Amino acid sequence: MESRVCEQCSGGIKTPSPPRLFIPSAMSRRVVPRNPLFGLDLNIQVQKRQKRNPVKKPNKAQPFTTVPPEIITEIFVHCLSSNPDDRPRLYCAPLLLLRVCGSWREIALAAPRLWTRLAIFPPRWFFSKPGEVEQYVDTWFQRAKALPVSLDFTGYDVQDKNSIHAILSAHAPRLQSLTLSLPIVDFFTDTLEFPQLQQITLAVLFERPGGVGRYIEAHSPCESFKTAPQLREIPLRRPAAPGLFLLPLERLAKFTGEGLTVNQCLDFLRSVPSLVECSVTVEKGDAGRLLGDERVLMQHLRSLHLGADEDAERSEVVKILEVLEVPALEHLDLDCIPHLQSFDREMAAFFSRVSASLQSLSLTSDAVTYLEPSTLEWFIQLPNLTHVEFVNPKNDFMSSFFCKLHEMDFLSRLHTLRFLQCSFPVDAELVDVLVARFIIGLFEVFELLSSDSSDEGLDPQLQKLVDNGMQIRISH
Repeated sequence: MESRVCEQCSGGIKTPSPPRLFIPSAMSRRVVPRNPLFGLDLNIQVQKRQKRNPVKKPNKAQPFTTVPPEIITEIFVHCLSSNPDDRPRLYCAPLLLLRVCGSWREIALAAPRLWTRLAIFPPRWFFSKPGEVEQYVDTWFQRAKALPVSLDFTGYDVQDKNSIHAILSAHAPRLQSLTLSLPIVDFFTDTLEFPQLQQITLAVLFERPGGVGRYIEAHSPCESFKTAPQLREIPLRRPAAPGLFLLPLERLAKFTGEGLTVNQCLDFLRSVPSLVECSVTVEKGDAGRLLGDERVLMQHLRSLHLGADEDAERSEVVKILEVLEVPALEHLDLDCIPHLQSFDREMAAFFSRVSASLQSLSLTSDAVTYLEPSTLEWFIQLPNLTHVEFVNPKNDFMSSFFCKLHEMDFLSRLHTLRFLQCSFPVDAELVDVLVARFIIGLFEVFELLSSDSSDEGLDPQLQKLVDNGMQIRISH
């Protein structure tokens, strides 16, 4: 090591000099060639490590993956069809949700509310092997867990009725709504327990001559559904009749019947004292011989719809109104009244009995075709009407009705007025009536629609009413 002497600083003492650093030049460096597969090997090692220890990270490109499962479940529930008669399809919810991805499948299978409604229309090509229908229904009920289920079984081509009996026997305690549309011979005879059943819809297919009447005379009623303490609603679809089934009617609140004779209708109404809503379509029968002339009192009935088949005599429906006592009736829909000149007295008597409670009146089909201006006296007896609807009215009747509306004490509580399938022109008289009624705070909804229902521009005065909150729709 070299040393140097500083006489002034060290007094002649020799001190060692600092070591020299050797810095090689760029030309003297050794260049190592880089492996071109080094990056690929590194990526492979990283992927293997991630595969052994996967880390789930949300995909920022798909924000839906960050939504909590509870919210996704609610979205799935809203994807279900609102039509209760729709059967499950592979391209509709909930079955479609199982085929999107694994996470959606897990969420859908963990949501019992998606599986509370099942409709089966079993053609032979879909359920070809024995036991397939039962297995399909069992799987559906398992996914619904403990929730009640609505089951719609339509099987005109089902050859083995034992499968239907097996399904109902296994799942009757969990049924909330049941629809059976089968040949009458496929209805079983033993009684089942339906502790949660609230609605049952029955339709039958008759292939024998004589139809319902001949079958009822030769057979006792089916007792399969008589043990249903929660039953509140019964729709009977054509050609089913009340006499075919023994049903618990004491607490029934809603009934729909199609193709009933007048006697069948009155006999049934006498057996349902708690009925609140009733819709009946009357078929041709012997209205001259009623089963008793006593009044049919229905203290709780609030909504009544009466219709008639094309071949039925409209006078048969009036026979029902003659003996019906409905002191609490609020909504009445009649589409089957005959020419009113011969039945004006009966109709006037009926309206006088419901004048205090009736709030909504709808007259359709023949009921309006034959309306005359003189029938405005009916409405004088109904001061509490708030909703009035006419279908296919004559122009002279509409003109008389609008003229009567100028009297503010006529239907003074009228809130909604609808004329459907009509051709009445929008004239100055109509506009004046709407303006006058709206000013005093009466009218809020008015519709004047033809059959094609194509909207058109409103009169400037009517447009002002719309701007001030009135609902007006006019089309021709």
